[in-house]
Amino acid sequence: LYESIQMMPLVMPKNYHKVLQIMIESIHEGQDHPSVIQPLKSKFESWLFEVFTVSYTLIHPETYYQGMINMIQDQYILKKQQQKAKSYPTLVFLLTMIVLLVYIYVILPSYQEMFQSFGVATKNTSMTTFILEKSQQLDTVVLLIFLVIIMIGIIVFLSKHIKKQLLFSAIKTPSKYLFYYQLLLKMSIYSDQHIPYYEMFQMFYTFEKTKRLKLMYQQVIHQFQQGESVKTIFNNIPYVPEDMKVILPLTNIHNRSQTLKQLRDHYHVLYSEASQNLQSFIEPMLLLFLGLMIGFIGYLMYAPLLEFYQSFGRAI
Repeated sequence: LYESIQMMPLVMPKNYHKVLQIMIESIHEGQDHPSVIQPLKSKFESWLFEVFTVSYTLIHPETYYQGMINMIQDQYILKKQQQKAKSYPTLVFLLTMIVLLVYIYVILPSYQEMFQSFGVATKNTSMTTFILEKSQQLDTVVLLIFLVIIMIGIIVFLSKHIKKQLLFSAIKTPSKYLFYYQLLLKMSIYSDQHIPYYEMFQMFYTFEKTKRLKLMYQQVIHQFQQGESVKTIFNNIPYVPEDMKVILPLTNIHNRSQTLKQLRDHYHVLYSEASQNLQSFIEPMLLLFLGLMIGFIGYLMYAPLLEFYQSFGRAI
């Protein structure tokens, strides 16, 4: 451990160097393994750090470290996939807002100057005149920005809440496949160290933050303590898919790790396919939204011209 930490500054970012120096000082002071790696707590997920603290007592620590590396790589790839899926809708929304702002603060004022130069005034009731007047009022602009921020916050909150609720429903969603994948990933890492299901769910319960899942893990632990069979326990967990309910009770200490890895890879594929299908569904909706916005902007652009010709005709 000491030699590894000494080599880490050569390959780690500078913001880690202070943490590594604290760890080296802890080793010089003769502190135990959990105390030495304590500064890394903020760098890992809670469940991952907890197993890391006892990694030196595991049967095959090198297998655990390799599993941890694979997990970090997989999560990084999944994170990039999620960012890519969100980037297109975000780009469309930003471009639409930019076009609207350019229209309101560049094109509309030029229309007004053109009307004034011809000595023709548009109707005060027109939408373009109304937008132009409101865009010049600071309180209206601030209120609009505040409403947009509130709307985005509500959308983010509802999306997170809906994802949690869908986990316990029969609807198959990308977020549900992602949860299965992450759950099986953790179980496969634990299984590599010959950790039984009972201890796995104890760790899940300790580090779970969602109340409903935490209560579910507590019930599973209680069933294990009552001597229920693995098959009965998994059948009573509503969020576990049917193939896991059938396959996992049939595993033993020798084939469990490989089985969990195969199931993990299976749900990784399902998650990728579901994400692509969802993105394929979202893209036409975005095109429809973009078409409506283009139509609205087109109306705002031509409405002043029509008003100008009508007013000019009346003046003649």
